[in-house]
Amino acid sequence: MKRLSLAYRLLSLILTVSLLSLAFPVARVDAANLNHNYPRLANYFLKPTLSQDRINSLKKWDVLVLSSELGYDSASGLNSIRSQNPNVVLLPYVDSMLVTKRGSYGWDKRYNYLKLQAVEGSGSPGWWLHDQYGNQVSSWVNSWNANLSDVSPVYGGKRWAEYLADLVSSEISKDYPWDGIFYDEVHEVISWLNNGNLDLNNDRVRDSSSYVNEHWSSGLRTLISRSRANEGPAKLIIGNGGYTQYAYGNGRLFENFPKFWSGATWDGTMQEYFAWQSRGLSPQLVIINGTNGNSGDQFSNLRNMRFTLASTLLGDGYFSYDYGDTSHGQLWWYDEYSVDANGNATGDDTGKGYLGQPKGAAQRLSNGIWRRDFDRGIVLCNPTSQTQTVTLEKTYQKIRGTQAPDVNDGSYVNSVTIPSQDGIILLDPSQAGSPSPSPSAGDGTSGTAPAPSPSGGGSSKEPRKTGHIHGRVVSAGGQTILGTAVRAGGTVVPTNPGGEFRISNLAAGVYTVYYDAPGYMSQTQESVPIYENQTTDTPMVIMSWSGVSGASATGEIFGKIVNGAGKTIPGTCIRIDTSLVPANRTGEFRFTLVHPAVYTVYYDAPGYKGQTQMVQVRPGATTVPPKVIMSR
Repeated sequence: MKRLSLAYRLLSLILTVSLLSLAFPVARVDAANLNHNYPRLANYFLKPTLSQDRINSLKKWDVLVLSSELGYDSASGLNSIRSQNPNVVLLPYVDSMLVTKRGSYGWDKRYNYLKLQAVEGSGSPGWWLHDQYGNQVSSWVNSWNANLSDVSPVYGGKRWAEYLADLVSSEISKDYPWDGIFYDEVHEVISWLNNGNLDLNNDRVRDSSSYVNEHWSSGLRTLISRSRANEGPAKLIIGNGGYTQYAYGNGRLFENFPKFWSGATWDGTMQEYFAWQSRGLSPQLVIINGTNGNSGDQFSNLRNMRFTLASTLLGDGYFSYDYGDTSHGQLWWYDEYSVDANGNATGDDTGKGYLGQPKGAAQRLSNGIWRRDFDRGIVLCNPTSQTQTVTLEKTYQKIRGTQAPDVNDGSYVNSVTIPSQDGIILLDPSQAGSPSPSPSAGDGTSGTAPAPSPSGGGSSKEPRKTGHIHGRVVSAGGQTILGTAVRAGGTVVPTNPGGEFRISNLAAGVYTVYYDAPGYMSQTQESVPIYENQTTDTPMVIMSWSGVSGASATGEIFGKIVNGAGKTIPGTCIRIDTSLVPANRTGEFRFTLVHPAVYTVYYDAPGYKGQTQMVQVRPGATTVPPKVIMSR
């Protein structure tokens, strides 16, 4: 009997190992090597099940944010996605504060049930978030909010933030080898919730906005930092907010780009997009999630899709597009996602990553258009309020697609006209392995003359051997310094919103690069080599404050915020970088001793839509931005 028992146990062990090999992939993606080609694609897909059709579609994307419950319910489906796309990044969706109500759809799913049990077992008032009257607070249908702050009750030796981080580590990350975590509802400023009626410390007194935001932000830091400690350095941790989480997180998902909590303006959102790419932990993973605004279908707003895609391509993020925040769960595939060597949209993923890698940073043209060059094409983005025309230095080809044939008609062009809030991808025929035809006669949106040859129109003279310089400039505090003048070989260019610059077509040789910005000590980099047909990446330049001491070396921001009736709004908070101040009784606010740089100013008031402004702070001066009028 003992021999039979031993044999039985050995057989059981073999079967167990075999089953585990089916439940878990042999290896997950090396998150440290996010080297996907461009356009980089993500899908924010929160459907609760994985059918075979969904699996076959989802495998086309580079990054997937999926329901964490799938790691427990559908591990085989996740493995199937990985087997078809070994380079895919899989992140589980975890809400930082919402718990589905008992009896509502999905309430008894494994991880929600564990959260619900924990909060219900935490006593009274426990981990639920309450208002000043002791009522539970809800910010989403069929859900209650947990108290993420650092003054929530301690139960079992933990506050909610600590419990949730440990739950993710002990359950979600153990049930399936995800590549990291995606946290939703990552709010640094929470005083807008429930019209500001919040009682974090459960003393039946309405807490002030500054108190709420300070302690909520501290709890959020606990969640992210504890998750980092639990998960280790190799896992990716991102959220849909969290500007103070650079030390622990790898990036951010910008939901509903470029509006709502992602920032009220394109400039403000792009500033934060570039900031995450420079300040987040390596490797940085940023997802730009454009949406139809919870209306229409896949083709209802192709212009907005193109604009968001073009904006994403100005940085190194991943592009996502779906219906909206009430239903992230579409498998929409666009012509711009996959293109073959002849410029044809493939309709599948066989031509994905067709642009290759970027040649350098995005550049702002004189008419406000942004451009970025890639191995096999360029992207143009028009964030201005007017239609703009761009003359190209050579012939490019439009994508030949079927979804928007008026835009992607496959024609060869020397110029393009781009409407406001739109963008376009153009292909470089010389990099596609086929001859470059002359541009066709256009319809008023493309040039008709052939591009001039580099040698000057038939001359036998050798083309000049040139290369390029690319780099980045930041302040000692890590902020970008918009408009820093960078000079080399007689050419001067400004830095872009991400602090990056590119000087093109410098004759091969050795150069000194000069950096100048108001309020900062000038710097130089000597012996910078330029090689033929190559881009030299210079080390990042950190500009030090000028030698002037005291207030004259810094600046101030002074402003005022009111509602549409011109009245002040109690509880208004204004933020730059990691500094937060409240507005006074007259709606005025002031930031003092601010180092010179370009800042995004964020305005939040209970019951009102958030707004942003970009402000340049100069040494020894007070910057007064236009008065902010908040609307509901």
